[in-house]
Amino acid sequence: MNTLRRQNRSSSHLLAAASPALLGLCAASCTTHKPFLQPATKEYVWPPPPVEPRVRFIGEISGPLTGANGQSKVNELLFGPQPSVHLVTPYGVAVDATGNLIAVADPNSHCVHVLDVQRSKYVRVDRAGEANLEGPVGVAWGTGLLFTSDPPRGAVDIFGQNQAGFAFVRTVALGSSSRPTGMAYDESRRLLYVCDSNQHQIVVLNANGEIIRTIGQPGGQEGEFRIPVAVVCSADGSIVVADSMNFRVQRFGADGDFLSAFGRKGDAAGDLSLPKGVAADHKGNFWVVDAQFENVQAFTPKGELLLALGGEGHEPGQFWLPAGAFIDKQDRMWVAATYNRRLQVFQLMP
Repeated sequence: MNTLRRQNRSSSHLLAAASPALLGLCAASCTTHKPFLQPATKEYVWPPPPVEPRVRFIGEISGPLTGANGQSKVNELLFGPQPSVHLVTPYGVAVDATGNLIAVADPNSHCVHVLDVQRSKYVRVDRAGEANLEGPVGVAWGTGLLFTSDPPRGAVDIFGQNQAGFAFVRTVALGSSSRPTGMAYDESRRLLYVCDSNQHQIVVLNANGEIIRTIGQPGGQEGEFRIPVAVVCSADGSIVVADSMNFRVQRFGADGDFLSAFGRKGDAAGDLSLPKGVAADHKGNFWVVDAQFENVQAFTPKGELLLALGGEGHEPGQFWLPAGAFIDKQDRMWVAATYNRRLQVFQLMP
């Protein structure tokens, strides 16, 4: 590799616990739009022929998300045409269990974009009760719930879905010295795992938004972190964390006990320079986004390199400061490229 420059009961319990005043609509109304996903115009696969391919490029989401800034046609008639909404700095990405709802945290837009790719509907989530979202970077889905992390506020916000969009449920304040970033929700255990990049730990919340424990502490030893930024729940029940400034990925059991780690700083195949996102496929392999190498590398659970794809650029399979990644139940991998202002979608092949 060349060196590169760079819910079930939980949801109903939460919604029932929220006061009617807090359940006010927090997002702009939906608007119908052309299909969000722009399909590939020709085939791109990795690795290239004659090797049997493991990844196929499906398409991307970029350009205008709405034709009227999320406003209804009535508002457009009353107030005139509004500027269309775009992805400005897409960072975190998550897909719900249906595979239809895509949440994209966009810190410079001060919002989370929610795209219904089946119905071509758009919702902008930019308020949590009386507070504005200041710079959300992490998103996760639960059954009927949307979780977001907002580092400038040191807050994790919880929203419930309703017919009009999303209703604010509550804010979990981690503290002014905390910086919540990447997050993942374990549906089976009803636990939310949140990277606290400032405190160099993983904060574990139950489905009611209560902090029940933390994992890790500052340092470079096993089970310690230097700026953890992304977390994913693997199919085997383990918790996998992108430990960015230790240039590695760490695995923990469901109880928080350290299991293993892989990765080191370098510029050879399998090395890491700035791991910023991590996703897990149904086979238990880990896909690590490296913002410095501008690529995605796939590893076995033992940390053996399977595949690398990417490089800096604007073509399919190329990235410019990639960040979050998510693999949905259809084994589609969604990768947010912050400076390319787009999501790329890849199909993981058998």
